[in-house]
Amino acid sequence: VGSEMCIRDRLSIINDIVDLASIESGQMKLKMRSVNINNSLRSLCEQFSYKEKHQKVKLKLKTTLNGDDAEIMTDPTKLVQILSNLINNALKFTVEGRIDIGYKLKNACLEFYVKDTGIGIPEVYQPKVFQRFYQVENSVSSQYSGTGLGLSICKAYTELLGGEIWLRSRPGEGTTFNFTIPYIRKNAEQAEN
Repeated sequence: VGSEMCIRDRLSIINDIVDLASIESGQMKLKMRSVNINNSLRSLCEQFSYKEKHQKVKLKLKTTLNGDDAEIMTDPTKLVQILSNLINNALKFTVEGRIDIGYKLKNACLEFYVKDTGIGIPEVYQPKVFQRFYQVENSVSSQYSGTGLGLSICKAYTELLGGEIWLRSRPGEGTTFNFTIPYIRKNAEQAEN
C-alpha cells in the first residue's frame, strides 16, 4: 500500500506540473459547460465528509442561489479542482473544529470561500503561499506533508476562469481562502438545447 501511495503522489505531482506548464504556455483550454454549483458543492462535501478526522472536524456547506440561478456556465472540472485543493488544505491544517464552504453572488461574480479553524498562516508567509513549491517553514507546518503545488494550481485555474484568489489568516485562529469566478448564467437558447 505504501508504494502505491508513493506512486500516486508522484503521478499527482507530475500532473500538477504539466497543468501549470500548460497554463503558462497558453495551451490549456477551458471546457465551458452548464453546471449546477449547488449539486457540485454537495457532491464534493459528501466526498470529503469521509475524510473528516474521527468526527473532530465538521464540514458545513452554505449555498445561496436556488433553482435555475445555481445553473452557471464554467469549466466544472477546474472549479471542483480549486475547491478540492482548498478543502484538502483546510482538512490538513485543522486538527479539530470546522470548515465552512460556500459562496455568495457579488458584483456579477460568484465569490467562493473555504474557511477553517486550523493553525493559521503567519502574515509574513501569506504573500508567498501561491508560489510554486512553497511551503510555510515553521515547526508547526513542517509536520504536514505536501508538494507546495496545490495553491499554485488554485491560483492558475482561478485566473484562467477569469477570477482572483486571496486569503485572510491569523495564527491559531484559522484561514479563509476566497476566490471569484464570473457569474455566467445559462441563457435561454442553451437551456432549450
